[in-house]
Amino acid sequence: MKKITLLITDILDAHKAEDILVLDIKKQSDFADFMIIATATSTTQLKTLAHKIATTLAANKIKPIGIEGDKVSEWILVDFGHIIVHIMLPKARAFYALEKLWAKKPKLTKKSRGKSN
Repeated sequence: MKKITLLITDILDAHKAEDILVLDIKKQSDFADFMIIATATSTTQLKTLAHKIATTLAANKIKPIGIEGDKVSEWILVDFGHIIVHIMLPKARAFYALEKLWAKKPKLTKKSRGKSN
């Protein structure tokens, strides 16, 4: 699980996602172990990040259960079962504040590119 999480964060970082955050939600959730949240700076980057994650993991025989929001393009969720990836535009990320919602004592690791929250 941690290897997959690292692979996803590496893909996000390589494609210039900002404020990449990994939340360990095992103790808080029965649907996932990790939640990854990242910010994209444009709708094009948002779609590209989701596509790169899905195709790279599929090449490693890990296919997403689902991808949601790719037509709306403010927030895309890529669901790998035990790992949920949220890629958001800055306005959506600030509005929904998922990290605050899930911040009941999770272990946080942060990879930052650009400005920090």
